[in-house]
Amino acid sequence: MGIFFDGFERKDKLWLLSGIISMILASFLSVFFLYPHNIYLRSAMNAEEGNYDEALEDLQKIQGYENSNELMIEYTYLSAVTKMDAGQYEEARDIFLGLGDYRDSGDKIKECNYLTGHKLLDEGKYEEAAGYFLALNEFKDSKLKYLEAVYYLSIEEYRAGEYELFYDHFGIICDAGYFNYDILESENRDEAAKLVKPTCVNIYGDLDDTQSSWDYYTGEAAVYKITPEYVYFLSAAHVLEILDGFNCNITFFDGSGCNTGMDAVFSDDGESDLSMFKVSTKDIPIEVLVNLKEINASPWAADELGEGDRAFILSNYWYGRSDMVSDTRFAGFGIDSMTEGIYSDDHFLAFERCSVDGQSGSPLFDEKGRCLAIASSYYFYERDGVITFTIDCHSRLDEALSLYEKAGGSE
Repeated sequence: MGIFFDGFERKDKLWLLSGIISMILASFLSVFFLYPHNIYLRSAMNAEEGNYDEALEDLQKIQGYENSNELMIEYTYLSAVTKMDAGQYEEARDIFLGLGDYRDSGDKIKECNYLTGHKLLDEGKYEEAAGYFLALNEFKDSKLKYLEAVYYLSIEEYRAGEYELFYDHFGIICDAGYFNYDILESENRDEAAKLVKPTCVNIYGDLDDTQSSWDYYTGEAAVYKITPEYVYFLSAAHVLEILDGFNCNITFFDGSGCNTGMDAVFSDDGESDLSMFKVSTKDIPIEVLVNLKEINASPWAADELGEGDRAFILSNYWYGRSDMVSDTRFAGFGIDSMTEGIYSDDHFLAFERCSVDGQSGSPLFDEKGRCLAIASSYYFYERDGVITFTIDCHSRLDEALSLYEKAGGSE
């Protein structure tokens, strides 16, 4: 009996030992092979489903296993891309920053900042948006978006009466050439008229209860220069001489208007009929101000004219009741083409008569939209028994810059 039980106990111990060893081996295999392998597979499945954050959590548990370290970098990159696509731009950018030069992380950082700028622009956070776009410089259309943000920021400041801030930001828009327009590549009178319409204004002065022989006086003008503080207008001297010192109504391209005290400057040339006045930007409705355009003018544009070349006048005829586009043709340079005996110099232009009372001071354009001159007066001359009416345009804009400086402007 004793021998039997002794033998049984020994077998039991062997079985027990064998079982323990098997369990240890199984645990070893599970910990060092099956467990990391299963985690690795689960990470791959999460990544395949686009759950990169979950995939990263798994890989962090088995760092060093297989290619898990390389996959962690790739999944981090893809996690950032997913966040960027979901509109989480700042969080995505921070992740890309941590990736250094991995793949195109540098470009992705710029893209995140660009999209953040767009988001801020849409939310009306214009100053923050401007900062993002300014930092991006040449990336995509960041320069244009910067100007757009500054544009809207300046409007907000104008409406809030924060004029010093408005001047600073509006000046950026002015310097960027926002108020310029490009002339047409080919002649098209109708398209040119649409192009130049925002440059043209009407001037109307109520002269009642004065010693003037008129109850009112009206003329036209053109936007010459837009600055943060003032808008400068070119007109005919004989119009501004009558209106100078009075409160006048300026009517813009959309029919809206503003009042201003007329304080004109005139040429030192006694025969010139070119003159200038300015209006404070504070007095112009902001919705109008930001849509004005400066005339596209060159003092030498008229030198390219040939006899018979087509041109037109656009004016807000009779204080904004309607627009008037009048066609004309170039008649020639100098006195021989103009009213005999009126002038003694040859720096004037003559066009076939197309103007009527009240259109003095209107800008005259070629059919590409380039301003050639400011309309002055209409006269007639007789040659070989034929009477020809002309509209005489003084100075060919030669003196515009000196008038601008005289009015307080500077280049």
